[in-house]
Amino acid sequence: MSASKKPLADSGLRGDRCERLVEGRLWRVPGLEERAADIPGLLSRFAREQTTLLGDDVVVIPAAVKFCQQARWPGQVRMLRAAVVALAQLGLARRLGAGRDKGGVVELRDVDFRAHLADREDVFGADASDVPVRDDARRLTRRQIEAALLAAGGNQVHAAQTLGIARNTLRRKLAGSG
Repeated sequence: MSASKKPLADSGLRGDRCERLVEGRLWRVPGLEERAADIPGLLSRFAREQTTLLGDDVVVIPAAVKFCQQARWPGQVRMLRAAVVALAQLGLARRLGAGRDKGGVVELRDVDFRAHLADREDVFGADASDVPVRDDARRLTRRQIEAALLAAGGNQVHAAQTLGIARNTLRRKLAGSG
């Protein structure tokens, strides 16, 4: 199985390699910009996942759903999920930091998503369809690594995968020796 955001003809692969990839079936899966109606269901699913993991009810309020349907998600479903994960964990930390007990409700608001996307844009740029890849690992900045960790909810494995580097490389860079 293989996936790409680019058409095979624009991939730079030799023709025979492209033919091997399409020996089975070739499906075009529309991006979120063409499937805005799917976003409420995806948000609901990701919020339920976080409810199970965190133990607090995670709720995406209607204004946030509307914002997410209109926002750009260049990283597609993975980026949308990462936003929910990061914001749910941040919301729980705020609740607990305010002295509230676990077992309450964490609301994800449109302003939360707006700030999350703005932070990501500051780090990766407005036109970046994805974060840096392994070829650029030496040029990763601490800010990019921290943004990937925030988007992954602190999970180093997911942050490393998003950045296209090994977890040990991520750890070395965080320690300042890489």
